[in-house]
Amino acid sequence: MIRTGCRTFERKSSTMVSPERKQARKELLRWSYLVGCKDDFTCQICGDDQEIVGIRSHHLEGFAFNKELRFDVDNGITLCVICHDLYHEAFMGGDEVPATKKTFTQFVCFLWSLALLCHRNGDRFVS
Repeated sequence: MIRTGCRTFERKSSTMVSPERKQARKELLRWSYLVGCKDDFTCQICGDDQEIVGIRSHHLEGFAFNKELRFDVDNGITLCVICHDLYHEAFMGGDEVPATKKTFTQFVCFLWSLALLCHRNGDRFVS
């Protein structure tokens, strides 16, 4: 039971964080930091850094589907929030679709082909 001011409520055991989950969270934060260090905390697609939009450490082989690679730094790449969201939401159609190194490579190739098309038309893709 937890008291907060004049309210008292019971916390269900399912909402408590297990020691295993806490440990996994620590490992994930460490992994994310090491991936950022490896990539100089800079988006490996557009070159943006954390000062403008923020960065994310992205699993090349998806976290949920590749337990053995979850904390492998070589399975991570630093992306800005925009590139990360573009990959998952626009290109992959959401987080339910497994991320793979192959689909990530296809995404990067798609962006490069778009950049070349824009360049040919005189538009700027990345400022």
